[in-house]
Amino acid sequence: MKEVTVGIVGLGWGKKHVLAISNLEGIRVAAVADNAPLVPGEKKPIAEYAASIGAAGYADGVKMIEEAEIDAVDVAVRPKWREPLLRAAAKRGVPVLVEKPMANNLAQAELFARIAEEAGIPFMMEYPLRFHPAMQRAKELLAGPLGKPLSVTAELQTQWNPPKGHWSWDEDVEAGWFTECGCHILDTVCFLAGKPTAVFALGRSFKGNGKGIDSAALAIEFEGGSHAVVNGGGIATQAFNVPMYVKVYAENGEMLISGGNWVYDKVTWALHGTKEQAKEENLPGPPRMELLRQNLIEFARLVRGEIKSPCTAEDGLVVQRIMAAMAKSIASGNSVRL
Repeated sequence: MKEVTVGIVGLGWGKKHVLAISNLEGIRVAAVADNAPLVPGEKKPIAEYAASIGAAGYADGVKMIEEAEIDAVDVAVRPKWREPLLRAAAKRGVPVLVEKPMANNLAQAELFARIAEEAGIPFMMEYPLRFHPAMQRAKELLAGPLGKPLSVTAELQTQWNPPKGHWSWDEDVEAGWFTECGCHILDTVCFLAGKPTAVFALGRSFKGNGKGIDSAALAIEFEGGSHAVVNGGGIATQAFNVPMYVKVYAENGEMLISGGNWVYDKVTWALHGTKEQAKEENLPGPPRMELLRQNLIEFARLVRGEIKSPCTAEDGLVVQRIMAAMAKSIASGNSVRL
């Protein structure tokens, strides 16, 4: 198996990418870049941190992409700073993995997708929840005995609501704090239910930390007539430890995907005409701080040319379209077609 060498730009959340890669075979961090004087949380200059993990260190992400001996780029900086990095990757012709959310707003997301498409480079979104074994099993059940999803209910409320000044409250961030964490549950629901066609939403900034949205409830319609109700945002407590669930009523039965602390690890399902549930609980996801472990395994396969992207730019755009429609629906009080 060919080893894939990756360059990571952005070492705030990007350090979690470094940790996850360090526990995987066939993929290695060969270069890192961050323009902060000290690596966030490490109190080390970039050169010292890079040396500690056996990588080359750069203060400029574009320069890293242009010069480092890497097969692919992992973009973990905030959306506002991604365009020059994606253009550099496109110019070099290397695959990119992009942290969620794809962008601050739909127009920016469309630009990012266009950059990758015009260059013909493989593009993969980092939406880790769809790769958890429990979610993959749920997808298999819907393609098999359970049949088409008809009605979906899902919830993901995080306990952290960022303070004033956090990037998610910037004016160009279409859906406020919901953009940062609500995007996860939207991708999960679309992964299971398909292509969304309309959105009606209610929401606001309940905590008052910014002018955007920190919690919202959405009704989403999908091609073929299926629908979902989604509750997401950042108004939960620490005591409940981020309970997570997706309930699916399908053509031939129903299913509950559940877990906590950002990891789905159980699937319970039953078919019409049966009185007993089938419980599948031996479906452990990754450790909390290595949520994208399965993403990275698939990304390495993508870089090697073994598969096509399992979470494409279009998948990222779908979530951005829902969030843009959500913001419009909340402002207007009307349903918005996608």
